[in-house]
Amino acid sequence: MNEGNLAKKQIHDDYIKVLSMEAGKRIIGGIFHNSGLNNPGVKSEYYQGVRDLALVIANTLREIDPHLIAECEIAYENFLRSFENERNTDTDE
Repeated sequence: MNEGNLAKKQIHDDYIKVLSMEAGKRIIGGIFHNSGLNNPGVKSEYYQGVRDLALVIANTLREIDPHLIAECEIAYENFLRSFENERNTDTDE
C-alpha cells in the first residue's frame, strides 16, 4: 500500500471513530446544516467556500458509507428538535 493510500485509510478510520459517537454525528451534521450543503444557490464567494468545504467532508463520508451523511443530518435535526421541544415544554408551564 503506498503512502497516499495509507493516509486516506487513516483519514477514513479517523472519521469512523469520530462518527461512532453521537456527538461526532451532531457536529458533522451541524457543519452540513450551517454550510447550506443541501441548498442549491449560494449568496457569496465566502458562502460558496464554506459549502465547498462541507462538500469535501460529505464526499469523504460517501467514500466510507453514503448512509453516514444522512445519519449526521438526522442526528443534528434531532438535536435541534430536542431543544425546540424543551423550549415548548418550558413555555407551557
